[in-house]
Amino acid sequence: MTNPKDFLKTIEEKGLFDRKKIQLNQKLSDPEQVDFLLEAVDTTLKDRVALLKKMPQHIVNYGSHKGMTGQWLDTHKDYQEYVTPDFDLIEGTPESVDLFYSCLNFHKSNHLASTLEQIKQALNPGGVFIGALFGEYTLQELKDCFIKAEADTGAKPHVHPFRGLDDVVSLLRQTGFDMPVVDRDQIIVQYEGLPDLFTDLKCLGETNALKAQSKGLTPLSLFAKVEEIYKKEYAHPDGTFPVTFDVIYITAWKV
Repeated sequence: MTNPKDFLKTIEEKGLFDRKKIQLNQKLSDPEQVDFLLEAVDTTLKDRVALLKKMPQHIVNYGSHKGMTGQWLDTHKDYQEYVTPDFDLIEGTPESVDLFYSCLNFHKSNHLASTLEQIKQALNPGGVFIGALFGEYTLQELKDCFIKAEADTGAKPHVHPFRGLDDVVSLLRQTGFDMPVVDRDQIIVQYEGLPDLFTDLKCLGETNALKAQSKGLTPLSLFAKVEEIYKKEYAHPDGTFPVTFDVIYITAWKV
């Protein structure tokens, strides 16, 4: 079995994300300010849990956004909540969980295949993983505008890369989950300006945590140019512009 310290050292060296920055983003987040998004996804996941023939007894809520998601699970005697966990090294005892629940977290895993394997190990036989993560079309408009704004100087990584639905399905099957059901929904939010969007991303804990991000402060002139392009190419007649949050939903069983 891989030593956890050695595994995390490898993640630090090869992963896309700065794990310390991910943790800091979680601590600085203010989920109540983006409850419209978290509650929408949490409600969809709640509906999927309600479809289970038998309510699980041993439940883990992994990454609860400071208590904003999965709180309806807290009515069960054997309920454990992780508020700001590590998304690369899953905490807990092997084969101790009937339902592993996570709302909008694991897109920040450096090694999703390993994370899914650890979730499967945590589940009892017959246990289920029900969760959601941001998918490939999340912030697609913002990413497009950054690329166009830096066309002359070379585009830099300002927006996290997100996995596609087919990639998630493939990883679940590769990991050995049984009967994985994976689908997507897109939540389109209208904003009046980039400052409002960036505030919401900070409240979500989704500001740039890429290792490859530019050092130093991004010049205000770049933000102004991005907003100009955004409004020119995407704005509605009333001046607002759309932001896509692509949500991938997962239900997967351990045999």
